[in-house]
Amino acid sequence: MFKNKRMETRLQAGFSGMILLSILLGLVAFLNLSAMNSHWHEFESVTLATKDAVLAGNESLGNAIHYSAEAAPDETHFSRY
Repeated sequence: MFKNKRMETRLQAGFSGMILLSILLGLVAFLNLSAMNSHWHEFESVTLATKDAVLAGNESLGNAIHYSAEAAPDETHFSRY
């Protein structure tokens, strides 16, 4: 196909093909990076929500233990008399 073409034409066709492949590769990389970014934000929001729920539960459990420990000695003290 290219045997009858001039050297300049063959070089231009080869470099044009390489440039097109580079642009295509860059476009595919950009699209994959955008998709990965959206997945990361979704993962991050779920992880942060889970962390907040665990911290709230831990604080509630600590408060329940603290206030029940404060009430327990008074109740046992009054029940003896």
